[in-house]
Amino acid sequence: MTVSTPQSKGLDLCRILVDDPQKALELTGKGRTVALISNGGDLAGLEALGPQAALPYLEEQAYLIQKMTNLLALPLAVAASSPEDIAAVTSFLAPSAGILCLDGLDDQTYLAVDRILAPLELPVFFHPQKSRPILILTALARGFALTGREMAKARIVLSGFHDDSLAVVDLLLEAGASDLIVCDRSGAIHKGRPGPTSWLKERLALRTNPYEIKGGLNRALSGADAYVSRANPMALTKEIASLMAPKPLILNFSPNLLPPGPLAAANGPIGLGFGPGPATRLPVNLLTPLVLAGLFAGALKARAKNLGPALGLAVARALEELTDEPDRLLPTYSRPDLVEKVAAKVALSQNGLNNL
Repeated sequence: MTVSTPQSKGLDLCRILVDDPQKALELTGKGRTVALISNGGDLAGLEALGPQAALPYLEEQAYLIQKMTNLLALPLAVAASSPEDIAAVTSFLAPSAGILCLDGLDDQTYLAVDRILAPLELPVFFHPQKSRPILILTALARGFALTGREMAKARIVLSGFHDDSLAVVDLLLEAGASDLIVCDRSGAIHKGRPGPTSWLKERLALRTNPYEIKGGLNRALSGADAYVSRANPMALTKEIASLMAPKPLILNFSPNLLPPGPLAAANGPIGLGFGPGPATRLPVNLLTPLVLAGLFAGALKARAKNLGPALGLAVARALEELTDEPDRLLPTYSRPDLVEKVAAKVALSQNGLNNL
């Protein structure tokens, strides 16, 4: 008689996974594991602190995810600096985790790593490159619903060029937006703009500003339906705000407060992140770990192979449905059902993609 032992069962599973590696998501802990990876290059907006200093931050994120879900979150500080090395480490860890979350990298490194890993179909989430766009889309969609607008017909101006501007644009386009303008210090980005440029700005020029608006923020915001500040909100003066369409959305997603003057100068606006009072970063910072927990739980349940714009759109729709208080543009972080509802919407979305 053959006696089955824990070791022989483990070896049997090993043989199964040789023939069908995807079964690791069902037969091992991989299907509920998130690896949180950082080199401490740009930790929560601070200067480069290094991998050792990143550990407390990663452990805090891991604790929050595990507290709000049944997932296992592994904080992993890595001594790698080049995009190639970080991409290699991420690839090496792929067999052990269902989702790989890169955090605390500088923006240029995020972009480079993304380009290297894109062909591999790894479930990699670039935080905060991907989390901020989700909250921006949620606030815009909710604001448009309150003011009777359609995303497809609204002019949206993103002021303050960031390396995550492309992620914001990609998600808004996925949501149906068509008239987007990104402004940097030199004004509206458009095809053939003279002066210094980069591959990222050239790509933004191809995907935005369909009417080729040229000039400063005043030209871009003339008749615009929404303004999203990503860097210096002081660029929006009372004079410029008065040029916007009636009932505009003025959203401050920068770390700095914008005085209430420009908001008062607009015609019946809805605003977010204005002083006096707490800056936008407070509710955003409190919401972000909840959103991530829901996204990761839903994506793992649905066995997602990548975490593209479609899943970001699903999260934004879930958050919009959860924002049922009058005049709020983002849900309150204290909702007990937030993580569960986000996870359900993400899983449903991903299952739909899997069945295509």
